[in-house]
Amino acid sequence: MTGDRHRDTVARSVSLNQVWILIGCVLISGWLAVLLGCSAETPSSPPRSSFTSAAEPGLLDPVKLYRQARCDRCHGADRQGSAMAPPLLQLGQFWSEDGLTAYLADPTGSEENAARLETLTARYRLVMPSFKVLSEEERRALAQYLIAE
Repeated sequence: MTGDRHRDTVARSVSLNQVWILIGCVLISGWLAVLLGCSAETPSSPPRSSFTSAAEPGLLDPVKLYRQARCDRCHGADRQGSAMAPPLLQLGQFWSEDGLTAYLADPTGSEENAARLETLTARYRLVMPSFKVLSEEERRALAQYLIAE
């Protein structure tokens, strides 16, 4: 009988250890999903009025647009880049306004800067999401902002 009780105790402790390992894996996976969420998520389209400047109604606020389109999740609030995505500074040396506007609509179909984009993709390994949820005007305002500064 003692041997049977010992086997039952061992079986229960193994099962309990497996449960704790599973809980740990789920928690770690959740944190990783939160940290890397920008790569799997396409920005949702907020109401158009949320992108306008309070100071000048009707004009797009590109800094607010940058945040609300969630560019800061991967590229950083200050556009300095991160371990997940490249910096978005001095883009005027690489992009035309029309080219960057088109790239924001369809990153996979961009011809402009193909070699540079290939290098960045190899380094960062994140897929740039499409911003087709933004209007042409919003994508252009964002492109102007990224090129100008």
